[in-house]
Amino acid sequence: MNDKRRDESKQRMDILDRFIKQTLHIKDNQGPKQDKNNSNKRHSFKTHKRKNNNKSSFKRAMKAGQHIKYDPKGKLRVIPIGGLDEVGKNTMLFEYEDSIIMIDLGFQFPEADMLGVDYVVPDIQYLKDKQKKIKGIVITHGHLDHIGAIPYVLPKLGYPPIYAGRLAKGLIEKQLEEHGLLDKATIRNFRLDDELQFGKMRVSFFGITHSIPDCCGVFIQTPAGSVVHTGDFKIDLSPAAGQNPVDFEKLGAISKRKPTLLMSDSTNSFKPGMSVSEKKIGETIEKIVASEKGRIIIASFASQIGRMQHVIDAAKKHGKTIFLSGRSLINNMYLGKDLGYLKVPDGLIKDIKKAKKHPPEKTVILTTGSQGEPVAALTRMALKEHAHVKIGPKDTVVLSSTPIPGNEMAVFRVINNLTRLGAKIIHNHIMDVHASGHGYQEDLKIMYSLVRPKYFAPIHGEYFMRKAHGDLMIREMDLPPQNMIMAENGSVVEINNGKARVVDENIQTNYILVDGLGGGDIGSQVMKDRQSLAENGVVIVNFLIDGKNGKMLHEPQVETRGFIYMEESEEILKGVVKRAKDTYLNFAGNGEKRGDEEIKIRIREAVDQYVVSKIDRKPLIIPMIAKV
Repeated sequence: MNDKRRDESKQRMDILDRFIKQTLHIKDNQGPKQDKNNSNKRHSFKTHKRKNNNKSSFKRAMKAGQHIKYDPKGKLRVIPIGGLDEVGKNTMLFEYEDSIIMIDLGFQFPEADMLGVDYVVPDIQYLKDKQKKIKGIVITHGHLDHIGAIPYVLPKLGYPPIYAGRLAKGLIEKQLEEHGLLDKATIRNFRLDDELQFGKMRVSFFGITHSIPDCCGVFIQTPAGSVVHTGDFKIDLSPAAGQNPVDFEKLGAISKRKPTLLMSDSTNSFKPGMSVSEKKIGETIEKIVASEKGRIIIASFASQIGRMQHVIDAAKKHGKTIFLSGRSLINNMYLGKDLGYLKVPDGLIKDIKKAKKHPPEKTVILTTGSQGEPVAALTRMALKEHAHVKIGPKDTVVLSSTPIPGNEMAVFRVINNLTRLGAKIIHNHIMDVHASGHGYQEDLKIMYSLVRPKYFAPIHGEYFMRKAHGDLMIREMDLPPQNMIMAENGSVVEINNGKARVVDENIQTNYILVDGLGGGDIGSQVMKDRQSLAENGVVIVNFLIDGKNGKMLHEPQVETRGFIYMEESEEILKGVVKRAKDTYLNFAGNGEKRGDEEIKIRIREAVDQYVVSKIDRKPLIIPMIAKV
């Protein structure tokens, strides 16, 4: 066994040893305590004593699971409408009788062929006639792939209440405020020892480590069976400041309830070993801030609150000043400070407008743009378009992130442009400047060992990630192959009498595209038109028509953009004019009254057939009819 594998094995054993020691403190003689006032309410919100009380109601409720009695008529339907076979758009529905809850409501960044699209949000068609059944939206953490769709979808759901931790609540409120929806929304803060009751679904929480504070997993109990939903997680014994540690004690108590189904994050399931601790990233950033003599620019996700604290601590220690660039980063910095997740010494952070006059050797710029976003601050720096930062040979740029799948080329372009300007580039292939918030294989095996479910469903990630996760549990954790559930977006997983299976039913989960302030109002024809424009250009056929008798006043005029080089297209353009003219005369010149839209459709079809027959291309064809 090499040193790395030996270290990983020892770390895993240390974690399991900690788990065993903590769970031994749970007393076996604690029975369940029923809350008669709240148990039958359709929607109640209860606050219980905190976890430093060994007699908390959570532990008592968990201990009751050693002899579970199921209602044989009860059915819990679990329906993913986002987050499977994709990275992002994480949204899961849980339906029991007349109650529905949602776990997360995120968006996805567009794929390469989604031209002009800003985001993709979950398809909520299934919920259109079920608004009264939606009792709440429970948020695991504040990343946009888990909360980003809320402003676009919440109004269409009838504004059900949202339940979130403090930081996620603040981030959601900021989003809704920007969309003018904050006054209409209900957002309730929960803590990890709280329980929510939605009809016959009881929801409790356990702390989990990710890459943002206030992350949690969710445990849903029903008379039909129970589900553990991990959210995004990693096992980190040295998490960043403000982040929850993994609550081994609660996971041990949940395990005693014999959960029916574990739904677990699969994003890094193909990576062996254990994820890098955030503590190591802090140490690396501190070394860079200490050793680099020129100006330092650090690009990270705007939501990386813990990473911000590393930069703050390093700058303070070495007498440097921080300048912030990027609206989302500035907003999150001050939100984190206001909520107590960030400790920022007075005077350490200054306005980016003053960066030019500050000594470069005393300057640290914290910026957005680590994903190569077109208008982000780092991209503008790389293109020499930033108003206050001009990159030069003495600058060091640290990319404290890894590219989201699909963003690789955009990130490489930014790196190329920064390198051309002479900057020194440091990224994760050079030094440990970023730690993923998603667990590697050893992390995933630990989670499975802690929960010990009867059935297992890998979630969050592309198909190959989820399949690798399931195969890992079968191969190394003795999961029976028949108990591994590979659901898809729109699948219905039914839990009944403590058993789980995918039923023969499929829910509509189309891509719902957001363009600008709109949400879901981009039809498939719009996307086809954009694709035609991108690949084959546009042909515009202009008609000038007598408004009284409908006769053409002269030959149709043709304009093209991105179609074919004009000097080589004379023959084809003549053919387009002839085909368009003949179609108009045959269709509109026979004495019958035809609407303009009907005429345009016939012209478009005729010209399209002609162009395809000649050069096998399908440009966007736009007939224009002007009447005088």
